[in-house]
Amino acid sequence: MFKCEVIGNLGADAQIKGENGKQFISFNVAHTDKWTDEAGQQHEDTTWVQCIINDTAAKVLPFLLKGKSVYVRGNARLRVFSSAKERRMVAGVTINVRDIELIGGQVDLIPRQLNDEQGVIYPVYKAFYIDPSIKKKPANLLDAQCHKYSVDKNGFITRVQDEQAQAGEAQQANEFQGENAKTFD
Repeated sequence: MFKCEVIGNLGADAQIKGENGKQFISFNVAHTDKWTDEAGQQHEDTTWVQCIINDTAAKVLPFLLKGKSVYVRGNARLRVFSSAKERRMVAGVTINVRDIELIGGQVDLIPRQLNDEQGVIYPVYKAFYIDPSIKKKPANLLDAQCHKYSVDKNGFITRVQDEQAQAGEAQQANEFQGENAKTFD
């Protein structure tokens, strides 16, 4: 078994690709080492790692955008390919991603803890899923403000918008647009 971990930034948005009739999510992560030599000259060495997620229904796909910092871990394999830029054969690493964590960025869309209807607390990971070791995952969870969240069979969490909240948000947006239209007349 050949395991690999990398922390870096996405070079482009993740894409759904297909090969041999199977679909997967593919993205490249750049990891840059920086150092200063004895003469005081700074050096940089960037390694690009191809990452593949076999689950095309992964809820993390919308967050895998160019420039996003990620931590990935999984099974690795070496590959040799022709580099048009360097005009020679080069070696590379491909990781079959088992774990992925989004690093930094904006405030999380989902709280770090959610409760079920019996009051049991579930920790939420950065990729917006609950602990995979929990055998029986709750279908619905609540945050401290009683907002509802649903949990799919893989443990990924999404916020549930009830119809009243959606109607209220739409009304607020219409009022805001109306006020701004008056301002610019």
